[in-house]
Amino acid sequence: MRTIDVVPELERVLRAAVTIAHATLLELRLHQFPGHGGITGYALLAESHISVHTWPERDYVAIDVFMCGEHRPLESLDVLRRAFRPERESVRSIRRGIAPAVSKAALAANAREPLSAGRTPDARPVPEVPASSGSAS
Repeated sequence: MRTIDVVPELERVLRAAVTIAHATLLELRLHQFPGHGGITGYALLAESHISVHTWPERDYVAIDVFMCGEHRPLESLDVLRRAFRPERESVRSIRRGIAPAVSKAALAANAREPLSAGRTPDARPVPEVPASSGSAS
């Protein structure tokens, strides 16, 4: 059975990826397109999401794994690798959220003091949003 174009199999794999990452599954939705049989969908997590898009006619799968907190997204990749057995892969890890240069102490200090108008919590000026030059129609 091919995971790339069989909805129940892809669902099983996504559930396993969520479980191994110690994430909390809120919703799982998959849609299979007629014709080529490609599948697109997501596992909505309390910690973010996993999205998947398959192109069986090209033997190609694109997967995004986003997780917040102390979860194990890299372990979910092991589950996905075993399921799809890619000849090649490209993995990019991006740390999102608060920049490492902002310490917890600085955040706590900012939380105790009111924000000055036109400034972000780390004291950077808030960028101006240009006014609309026309009327809405």
